[in-house]
Amino acid sequence: MGAGPLAVEFMPEPADHAAVAALLRPGRSGLRVARLVFAVVFAILGATALWMTLSGSPDSGKAGRPGWWVLLAGLPAFLLLGWGLPWLLAQLDARLAFRLARRNGALVPQRVALTPSGLRVTSAHGETLTRWPAVRDVVRAPDHIVFLLASRTAFVAPRRAFADPAAFEAFHRRALEMHRGGT
Repeated sequence: MGAGPLAVEFMPEPADHAAVAALLRPGRSGLRVARLVFAVVFAILGATALWMTLSGSPDSGKAGRPGWWVLLAGLPAFLLLGWGLPWLLAQLDARLAFRLARRNGALVPQRVALTPSGLRVTSAHGETLTRWPAVRDVVRAPDHIVFLLASRTAFVAPRRAFADPAAFEAFHRRALEMHRGGT
């Protein structure tokens, strides 16, 4: 049995939501291919629309098509935009969720505890116990330990809640041990 803290208390902050959003983005949850298809289709349609817009209609008085350079220059630009759009939407979604939670009084101190039976999260709003088999992964981000439960659900334990970096590391090691069944 490993040593280390078994519970930590903290007040949620926007950085906590951003850390979860970064881990729950489409590439992390197995939708990387769908994101790539979206980016390629977005790029082809966007570059073609740009090319057609610049070429004008026969009645517009423009002479001929603008050239292949427009299509070739537009393709990478729209590809990057199509690839980054899902990430941007995930960040905006996390910020909106945090604002709504703050406005509705849902932001209260939380306690995350590691127990032999599972991950217990307690706040003024209630308590939940997630059994270890239901925890999909325990991920150590630079400033957070994130407990991934499902494609859009996670709990977080921020580094700032610990007395020192050693306590943060010990909590992470203990969480991994319990998640792997070493209670």
